[in-house]
Amino acid sequence: MSYVAAAIVAGTAISAYGSVKAGKADKAATFANAQQMERDMELGRIEATQNATAMAQDYAMSVSANDAFFAFTGRDVSDRSVRAFMERQDEIYSTDISRLASDTNMRAQSVAAMAGAERQRGRNALTAGYLGAAQSIAGGIYRAGTVKTGVDVSGGPTTKSGMTQPKYTQNRALPSTGREPKILKGNASYSGKYRRAY
Repeated sequence: MSYVAAAIVAGTAISAYGSVKAGKADKAATFANAQQMERDMELGRIEATQNATAMAQDYAMSVSANDAFFAFTGRDVSDRSVRAFMERQDEIYSTDISRLASDTNMRAQSVAAMAGAERQRGRNALTAGYLGAAQSIAGGIYRAGTVKTGVDVSGGPTTKSGMTQPKYTQNRALPSTGREPKILKGNASYSGKYRRAY
């Protein structure tokens, strides 16, 4: 193996290794980002649960305080205005809890989708790294082969540096016979050699 071919093989190996290594690094980085997103999502759920608990406690304390106030003022809970007030408070609490749960689920779904896309981006980067390595290896084998044989795939000779020299061209001009070309007359009769069966 010549020095040029050895250098081509070494360069090909380094290029292929670098392509695969870069793909693995990109995949590791994207997977780390996805894991961080999922951790943030879990923290968001925990925070939402804590907020829901705090809201339930506040609502329970408000109901107790209102009951005590109405009892102190001598108003019965069956009173229409009192009942309407309590129902309105219950409606507000239910709406806040539903909104909190909906927002939390929407954020969780969004983060899960982004984490999945990030992981897919990492897998695509790794695939691209392997494809790049395969391309480098194929190109290196071709270049090493042309340097070793001195002929490229198309049949042209190569120089010592591996560059393909121009192939010879063949003169396709017909030799001159010295005769004038015969011009066919428009009324030339057909010999009828290939006759039809009808």
